[in-house]
Amino acid sequence: MGSTRLPGKAMADVCGKPLFERVWQRVNGIGCSLTPPPIFFDVNCVSPEDIKKAMDTNVPFAAVPVMGNPKEAVMIPDAVSAVDVVVCIDDASTDIRDYCMGRQIDLYQGDAGNVIRRMHDTAMHHNADVVVRVTGDNPLTSPALIRAMLAIQEATGAGYVAPVNHPRGVRSEVVTVETMERALRQMTPEQAVDDNVSGHLRQWSHDNVLVDLGGNEDVRFTVDYPEDLERVRQVYADFGDDPPEIAGLVQWWRERYG
Repeated sequence: MGSTRLPGKAMADVCGKPLFERVWQRVNGIGCSLTPPPIFFDVNCVSPEDIKKAMDTNVPFAAVPVMGNPKEAVMIPDAVSAVDVVVCIDDASTDIRDYCMGRQIDLYQGDAGNVIRRMHDTAMHHNADVVVRVTGDNPLTSPALIRAMLAIQEATGAGYVAPVNHPRGVRSEVVTVETMERALRQMTPEQAVDDNVSGHLRQWSHDNVLVDLGGNEDVRFTVDYPEDLERVRQVYADFGDDPPEIAGLVQWWRERYG
């Protein structure tokens, strides 16, 4: 269940469903013209805002401006394919395991301390070459952003694709198995269990693409504290099971908080 700031948050109720199931629901069936990889969201991983750490590493990357709204900037309108959404947890999370098994939600349990190892082992279990990582405390992760980043990865062959300059709680990451394997070989034992997962993936990728979403970094939808949880509950109360994309979420925030 991971979090020290909000213990048990993965199973916290959000308008009738656990927080982690809201993440699963949000990204399940995103719709993509590519042959989609599995999407793994890690319930146990807290969401440290480590992209700033990653930006400090001297690793080349390409910044792709998306004008603040990937839904408008990058569309993939062709055939809709099924996406395999896998809940990825550590071996200790028995309540999440039992909940998933009772609802036929695909589940993989793995290494309790090493997030990248857990991701890699899940990918191997599903014969995946490219995965999408979503953390279990981001129930408003952007499906449109996932589609855009998958298209970018397919076009560039990048080992790591992620957004920068974005509202907190909408991000995800596209990562190749090759990148994870390189990171696992190169990381020290201390790095293998620290919180800078995104930084390590970016450091050991052969090529990075960072998608610039244009700001709104003060807007916060990730769930780390009780007030974050209440905010997300209000979003679902206002919009039901289908909250808007990034632009709509930012508008909702600005109307309430300025």
